[in-house]
Amino acid sequence: MPGRMRTAGLALAFAATAAWSVSAGEVLSVRDDFEPPELDRSKWATFQARPDSYRIDRTIVAQGEGALAITVEPHDIGCEGACQRNEIRIANELRVPFGTDTWYAFSFRIEGDVPRFGSRRWVIGQWKEDTDRSPFVAQRYDNGVFHITVQDGECRRVIAAAEGDYERLEAFFLSGTLPGSPFFSANRRSVDGLTFVGDPQHYDCVADLTLELGDSAVLPDPYGRWVRMVYHIRGGLDGQGLVEVWADGRFIVRVRGSIGHAEKYGPSQYFKIGMYRDPMPGTATVYFDAFRRGASRAEVEMP
Repeated sequence: MPGRMRTAGLALAFAATAAWSVSAGEVLSVRDDFEPPELDRSKWATFQARPDSYRIDRTIVAQGEGALAITVEPHDIGCEGACQRNEIRIANELRVPFGTDTWYAFSFRIEGDVPRFGSRRWVIGQWKEDTDRSPFVAQRYDNGVFHITVQDGECRRVIAAAEGDYERLEAFFLSGTLPGSPFFSANRRSVDGLTFVGDPQHYDCVADLTLELGDSAVLPDPYGRWVRMVYHIRGGLDGQGLVEVWADGRFIVRVRGSIGHAEKYGPSQYFKIGMYRDPMPGTATVYFDAFRRGASRAEVEMP
């Protein structure tokens, strides 16, 4: 029965992607400031969110008069009981082909209960292919530490993190590299004490990734404050992938290499925002505002 349920789920997911029709290399511009009283269903799909888990909020905003608030509570059980999830995703008609050179920008913050469980999976934004595998780029909040990961198949790497276990992260970055060099190899075989990461089994592998750190590679903490993120993303296997990250106007990191999964059941990729975490107590909300997607940095930057 579990195998049949999994196969059926994949078939439904594949059917859900059939409506997308963007030509290869084309990026449709998307902007949403969440000003209307209701979520714009021409831009966002909500089938992975409980109807009363998201709303347009008028009190906590990054700009303008509204922001999207998405809440997760202990009773929000998904993944056949293995997770708590309320997420929205870009509408099927607005997907882009995997490997398309695409820019994203948005503001977000987190409020509420943030339990310190350590090594508990908590995703707060992700870029997914048409696959049931892990997101090829993800914002994570495991153990209350904001960090970003990329995937080379089943091999995962932390490419940037906020303060918390940052000293351990810095040691992880710098060990095995030339002193003073901003470049290093991420083909490590252990997490080297990064105790905040969930799913540690994904790090015991060799990743085909090379990273360049900014002068200050520490991410800002989004708890109780707005953070403005800019991502330049081009998924690609065989060394063709690229991810660049800016936070609050500062260059954080650039990663090149094999980014994504070979196994998939469709050609597109999509963006998701919200809460996806292991079962845990506490209620938390992610606020999301001023979303931009485009073909260049100039197209997504705020005036």
